[in-house]
Amino acid sequence: MDPYKYTVMKLFYEIPIPQSDFIKVSEKDMPTYIGKALLKVLETQNVPVKIRKQFDRERFISDVRDFFVNVKGCEL
Repeated sequence: MDPYKYTVMKLFYEIPIPQSDFIKVSEKDMPTYIGKALLKVLETQNVPVKIRKQFDRERFISDVRDFFVNVKGCEL
């Protein structure tokens, strides 16, 4: 296997954020607002059994939280 070849995967996910609330958030607080909204959805979303058996959901949520915590100005 060629170590210089890799695959880029993208995840597109729609976060339910009311536009009327979103426009009130300052640019400084936006990463925190988006992070909290995304984590809320991930923590409450039902995962099909087939996926649940192979997917470490808690680790994924922890990784997403760590990502947002490392964003400058984000306070989760």
